[in-house]
Amino acid sequence: MTPKIIFIDTSILRGFGFNFMSRPAAALREITQHEKFTLLLPEITEKEIDRQISSLADEIAASLISARKKAFILDRHKPWMFDFGDTSSASMEIGNLLKSDWSEFLKCFEVVRFPYSDIDLNESLNWWENYEPPFSIKKPREFADAFAATCLLKHQLSCNSSIVIVSSDPDWSDFCSSREKFIYFESSYDYAEALNPNVENLLIIKSVITKDQLVLEKIKSLIKEVKFNINLGWDAVVHNMEIHNINFKSVKILNSSFKSVEVVFRVGASIIMNLEYTDIDVDGHVLEKPEQFTGGYHSDVTVNGAITLKIDPKGQSVSEIFSATIDESELSFP
Repeated sequence: MTPKIIFIDTSILRGFGFNFMSRPAAALREITQHEKFTLLLPEITEKEIDRQISSLADEIAASLISARKKAFILDRHKPWMFDFGDTSSASMEIGNLLKSDWSEFLKCFEVVRFPYSDIDLNESLNWWENYEPPFSIKKPREFADAFAATCLLKHQLSCNSSIVIVSSDPDWSDFCSSREKFIYFESSYDYAEALNPNVENLLIIKSVITKDQLVLEKIKSLIKEVKFNINLGWDAVVHNMEIHNINFKSVKILNSSFKSVEVVFRVGASIIMNLEYTDIDVDGHVLEKPEQFTGGYHSDVTVNGAITLKIDPKGQSVSEIFSATIDESELSFP
């Protein structure tokens, strides 16, 4: 049985940009709807989250100020669009909104906090001296993770229960590998899927959707909508885009009911397209005047997305697709 006592590393929160409405965050919220989950939160981790949120707020504020300068005509005629004051004021307001979302997210769990006094400094220094995880020869300064880990270890010994670590940082994977009562998951999707008791349905669903023509055609149509950054000039025009060789690199099932299956995926695909563009520089030689060029190009891309669908009662095919999205991204091409 997968434990329901968890530690969420900052790498996970940073990975979805502290957007607690995002799919990875929703996967964590969903698992807490019907059962009680305990979130372990060392003070040093909470302080690091606070610092990273403040840093993100500064970045967003700077982007807004930059947008105001570039979109001066909107600033003049629709000032309400930029009603956030100077950079400092904007950063503070954005930071407060981000921290409010973080506080709401924490309400999904029974939170157990560990003050700095719970840190085992001697244990941490022993790990550091011997390059034991989360330390390594390549990463000898992982003191924040080590301090947090000693708090988790102390809690595990006191309650004699297994603890789940959700982190995209391989140092935490190494830490869990050397300890019987610690279980590692690389993403919130991996953890949510592991909690699903119907393993047989999971296997059926994965087998069906990775081969179903309806799903493959839907993904192809979504990829065609992705914004491509064409490196051949601002005026490049795409013609006859074709998507081939859809291959699933990752499939995570968040709900195993055939009537409504939620799937998060990562797929690779080969893209072929014809491009028309104007250039004045060809292979390092400057032309006397710009010329029009046409060429066929090929590239392999990887995209992430989500799809909600219905599987027929016999578990043989997809009978309906309710919704499907591809994560916003800019793919360089060619």
